[in-house]
Amino acid sequence: MKRIESKQAWLAVMVLGTLLALMLLQIVFKVNVVYKGMAFPFGDLVGISSASECVRAGLNPYLENTMDPFGREFNYPAIWLSLADWVGFDGGDVMLVGWILIILFSLSIAFLFKVKRFKQGLLYLAFILSPPVLLLLERGNSDIVLFLLVALMTVYLPRLRGIPPLMNTYIAAGIIVLATFLKLYPLVLLPLLILAPVSLRHRMTALLVSGILVAGYLIDSFDIITLIKQNTPQPLIMAYGKNVLMEKFFSVGTIPIVSNTLIILAVIGVVLISIKGKRFIHTLFPADQPFQETILPYMAGALIFAGTFVLGNNYMYRLVFLLLTLPYLLNQLAHFTASQEVSVFSSENTLLVSSLLLMGIYGTGVFDIFSDETWRIVDWCMVGILPALLLLSLYPCLKKENGKRSVQWLPCLNILQFWMVLLQFYGYRMGEFFISWYAIMGLASWGLFLTFFVATIHFLTHQHGTSPARQ
Repeated sequence: MKRIESKQAWLAVMVLGTLLALMLLQIVFKVNVVYKGMAFPFGDLVGISSASECVRAGLNPYLENTMDPFGREFNYPAIWLSLADWVGFDGGDVMLVGWILIILFSLSIAFLFKVKRFKQGLLYLAFILSPPVLLLLERGNSDIVLFLLVALMTVYLPRLRGIPPLMNTYIAAGIIVLATFLKLYPLVLLPLLILAPVSLRHRMTALLVSGILVAGYLIDSFDIITLIKQNTPQPLIMAYGKNVLMEKFFSVGTIPIVSNTLIILAVIGVVLISIKGKRFIHTLFPADQPFQETILPYMAGALIFAGTFVLGNNYMYRLVFLLLTLPYLLNQLAHFTASQEVSVFSSENTLLVSSLLLMGIYGTGVFDIFSDETWRIVDWCMVGILPALLLLSLYPCLKKENGKRSVQWLPCLNILQFWMVLLQFYGYRMGEFFISWYAIMGLASWGLFLTFFVATIHFLTHQHGTSPARQ
């Protein structure tokens, strides 16, 4: 137990120290460590403060945000303006609030994962120090607040002792409603209430009340939501979503038709697979004791990725919610690795090398001084190296019996999920200088969407023991 606690403390110190050091270099000393960082820090917080100042001046920031240095119209729900007015938030508070958000996020991440081994800690670190996370902190984006709320609901509340399951369930419902008021897309988390370890009547009551509140809010805010949609850019670079990668292969007019057709086919396919292959799917997503407490955060990360993927284009910092899927994936990996023969070519070692390699090359903006041609050469090298590492990580999944090799599907899917998540964090940057890489990223993002969809249906229909409340 002391060893586990010492490794947990090691990761906490590493995460907190490294994130703060990187942000100090970027914000205070102007060293380019954040890829695609803005000209000045906490640019998204500036958007909120400038919109608040517009309101105080009697202007409508949704139509013309003259106070914003970039001239950006406001694209957040009106509750942010109410909160800013309530606390008196303005441009002079941006730096203070930005650093508070960085510290809160760093602390939450530092204690989010239960680290049992040194290698596991390094794997977590490779994702934490990735471009989406660093960009999220540098921008001071409101998704930091949403991540804190979702982590509170799925990770920290279940760890608290002494809170009755019923109370915990309604607290979780309140968090989902609040998060939806703040940013709309967390409404996809409402199905998590079905997993509450309370009676069916209380589960349905929490879901119904939350659904009514969310529906009422959406109807009341319809005009504002329309303006938000108009004011929100549809990023095609350093972004993810059903339309993003198709921009490289289809004309603008046909992209929505193709992407929506694929979504419909995906939904039909997943439903059929879930019905016809439920026994096989049950073996792919274990829910027994070693993995039980990690299912809820896994589902939260999966629902947010799948939901936002379907809704449209999203800046890559929203990938931060995929961090919640890592404990489930890495627990499975550790369970599989324990059954393997000790080898330097184990799946875990291969994935660790791959993660650290990507972090070292693409993690920060330090190497942006290199020319585009140099980056193209690097990308070409990675196109050769990464498939080799992928095959090497999958090789132990081939089990030899009676002279023949058979596939162990559970660890195989687990490793493929890990790779797909890893590519979400690092692959979009590679595609900037190697356009063909977008085809690979398209397969990875759509593959992750389908996998998460299947997993969500499976857990919602078969799992009744894991919830926002402590069992």
